[in-house]
Amino acid sequence: MSHHFNTKNTFFVALYKTIKNTKIMKKIVSLLTLSIILSLTACSSDDEATKTEDTRFKSELVGDDKMEILIDTKTGLTWVNDIKGCIPGVVIPDGQSEALEFAGKDDWRTPTSAEQVELMKAIVERKMKLKYINANCAIMSSSDGVWVFTENSNSPGETTTTEPGNAGIRSVRKTN
Repeated sequence: MSHHFNTKNTFFVALYKTIKNTKIMKKIVSLLTLSIILSLTACSSDDEATKTEDTRFKSELVGDDKMEILIDTKTGLTWVNDIKGCIPGVVIPDGQSEALEFAGKDDWRTPTSAEQVELMKAIVERKMKLKYINANCAIMSSSDGVWVFTENSNSPGETTTTEPGNAGIRSVRKTN
């Protein structure tokens, strides 16, 4: 039993001598401090990135009728997000958006397929749902003759040039 005690004793003596050597301790403390600072910096920058993404869309109710618009702070576009402003049954746009007066604005237009793809991908990524007259609306028309699948489809954000049997328009305008 005394041999076991001596082994422990030898270990503690060696540990004490190592700790006593201030050069080694300073290096250990410096490395630990640096490690803590780096991990805290990484955490705060991740939080900032998440915070920025979470505030990409801003929903507003406008006017006496409380019409909903969705402002995309990344693209600078304002989207109709209200069943009163969605235009159903439009496979080939023919000025329907341009004639729309919604939320006190009359400068709406039919979006391009690229704008709609960007919107759909961001909506799906955030697990959001947009409002449609037909809650199951699966495809939207665009100004460039390409149709975009909505979050209500199996391929949100994907496009097709095959004319669908039914579609609609989600109008857009540049945010002032």
